[in-house]
Amino acid sequence: GHIRFEYLRICPKQAVSEVISLMSVLAKEKGLALAFEIGENVPDEIATDPTRLKQILTNLVSNAIKFTKVGTIHVNLSGYDGPDGEKCIAFE
Repeated sequence: GHIRFEYLRICPKQAVSEVISLMSVLAKEKGLALAFEIGENVPDEIATDPTRLKQILTNLVSNAIKFTKVGTIHVNLSGYDGPDGEKCIAFE
């Protein structure tokens, strides 16, 4: 009950793009490449808390940068059908 979540319609592709843009500076400083791929099944809009989503993605990419010594960090966004027929998204 201490955190209030928003429930807004956002473009997941744009959210990932913004995080990649922000984190690419850190990756470059460490001599790493940062790439992302968006699958064709990803919906144009989802209902989520955009602040929390970007926070989670930023933490994941930041950890990848921190623990990667050489190479490229890939962020993949894919869409799939959930068990109840809901449209779901996986961030990898």
